[in-house]
Amino acid sequence: MSAGSGKSKNVFLKINTTLLCMMAGTLLYGLAGQIVILIFLRGVAGCTAGWWVGVLLAVFGAAHMYWSLDRALDLGEKGAARKLVFHNILRYLVFLGASALLMVTGIGNPVACVFGIFGLKAGAYLEPLLEKLYRRAFLKEKEVEPYDTGNSAV
Repeated sequence: MSAGSGKSKNVFLKINTTLLCMMAGTLLYGLAGQIVILIFLRGVAGCTAGWWVGVLLAVFGAAHMYWSLDRALDLGEKGAARKLVFHNILRYLVFLGASALLMVTGIGNPVACVFGIFGLKAGAYLEPLLEKLYRRAFLKEKEVEPYDTGNSAV
């Protein structure tokens, strides 16, 4: 395949819509939380810093989760399980380390950081809705229903 053929199957050149929509959902959660911080909390600077550190950790956590799952699928069952556990622990240690760093330095609120990390969960819940909206807005009409299995009896 030539580089200019446009048919490259390189994973890094292809946007995974599930990951994209999960990240977008996490960022929407971040924006909604920022509005809540601005309206209801005092000490906005510390809370905002902690909040966005947490939200960005959630976004990068989603990307890392996608990457580690993609790599684990190439391994056998035991190797995949071991690799996934390792990367899951690594992700949690990064989350914990960032929260501890905020607590020690006082740059941001570590509690707000933890709530920002919860954006990973919010992004997962918002992903199906955002993917549906993404497909309607950006894909050709014949590609809008990718989940149609052709089984009309269901």
